Amino acid sequence: MGTSQQEDEVLQSYLDHMVDFLVNQNLASSQGSVASNVAHALTFATLRRLDTNYQGILIGFLADNRLINNPSIVNLDGANLVAVELTGFILGDILLVNVNLSQAHLRVRTSPMPS
Repeated sequence: MGTSQQEDEVLQSYLDHMVDFLVNQNLASSQGSVASNVAHALTFATLRRLDTNYQGILIGFLADNRLINNPSIVNLDGANLVAVELTGFILGDILLVNVNLSQAHLRVRTSPMPS
């Protein structure tokens, strides 16, 4: 893990790639595709480079875009999310099988907050 600026850049690069996959590779309906496999590898490589707060933002992005729901497009099986910060994200139906969530902050919402 690096400085906040380095992690900002790592996360922004990840998000740029994932948005490209979503828009240009139709990732949201590509379970088991090459794009899905690349997204999986990119996700794991990025998670290793981020602190727990940035990991939470990344997981929130995946959840918001329904990429880790059941069935998952990006499989997080075996991910190490020790002490990840997931407070406030809507994670109602995500799939986190065999994910290490030891000491994770999981005060999550399962539906949007009322207006």
